[in-house]
Amino acid sequence: MGVAKVFLYETDVAPTLSQVLRHYEQDGLVSTLPYSYPPPYPNHPATRWIWRHLESENYFSQENVYFSDCVLRHMHEYRFIAHFDPDEVPVLPHHQTLPGLVAELLRTSSGKAYPAYNLQMINFYEDLPPVEEVRDLPPFLWVLRHAARLKEDPAFVTGHSKPIFDMDFARGVFSHAPVTCLGMCEAVKRVSPSLAYLGHFKGTCGEKCQDKDLLRTETAHLRYRDLVLQAVTSVKKKLQLV
Repeated sequence: MGVAKVFLYETDVAPTLSQVLRHYEQDGLVSTLPYSYPPPYPNHPATRWIWRHLESENYFSQENVYFSDCVLRHMHEYRFIAHFDPDEVPVLPHHQTLPGLVAELLRTSSGKAYPAYNLQMINFYEDLPPVEEVRDLPPFLWVLRHAARLKEDPAFVTGHSKPIFDMDFARGVFSHAPVTCLGMCEAVKRVSPSLAYLGHFKGTCGEKCQDKDLLRTETAHLRYRDLVLQAVTSVKKKLQLV
């Protein structure tokens, strides 16, 4: 998708996941940085899980630390930095790459500068079975095996969108928007889902999705299926994870 580098902040991961991360670091695609929560917050995985569920507001406020660290650390290397979770993938119906999308956003902004371009999150639910086009894909390609979504786009909510930050203007960020900028942080550009959006591969739809007339199949992210399948299978074999 035209991403130059993936930055990850690493706390505690399983040995097999660490093996995968080291592979992609050596490959040059991924850069990891060890991270521990500052006192008095817990760093043991078990107590951190409890903290996350009992004091979620404090837990998620810590994200601002490493999100802002990331954008400030790399702002002179890359003009545009995006934050996506592992269960989120950009869906680009009209562009092959994210740089192509950004180029159009800049071209159509009529010269106005925005510190961030927010992609709306749209769910691809876990309880919807694979559509015909992807039933032959292996289960480990979770994102590509989920291509059904509701036809109607949800209303835009900042907390259910993710930004592509323009580091010419953004200086401090949280998960869903910039918080300090050169200029007005409120001037965030909402990207129309017809142009691009963020697929959120999580959650259940339940009875609402029993009506098939309310669903549609998204094929934009499936254009990468063969490349992803080949690449992931190759790495799994190399690392002896199959």
